Amino acid sequence: MNIGETIKKLRKQKDLTQEQLAEYLNISPQAISRWEINSTLPDITLVPMLANIFDVSSDTLLGIDIEAKEKRIEAIAKEATNHIFKHQYDEAEKLLRTALKEYPNSHKLMDSLAHILTR
Repeated sequence: MNIGETIKKLRKQKDLTQEQLAEYLNISPQAISRWEINSTLPDITLVPMLANIFDVSSDTLLGIDIEAKEKRIEAIAKEATNHIFKHQYDEAEKLLRTALKEYPNSHKLMDSLAHILTR
């Protein structure tokens, strides 16, 4: 789900009209409409306000699922470990390097790659 769809869903859950939400944010109702049809995105400075209005985290509003991310990183690390046990070091290294492009701040993936590179 993208941010426009998320805003629309959360707005409706709060039983707010586009006009009411626009008034809270001191912007035009047309801006809300454009977000909801994905023709524009909200200004980044409005994200915390939107999160507060909808009583959700900014991550939720932006469509970032932390639990899913952690599960995916865990699955990648497990797959890399399986490659290592089979002595498929090149495959494990390739997998981890690719994963680090998607999750560059994952210490788990970095540690796994460091383990392979120091073998």
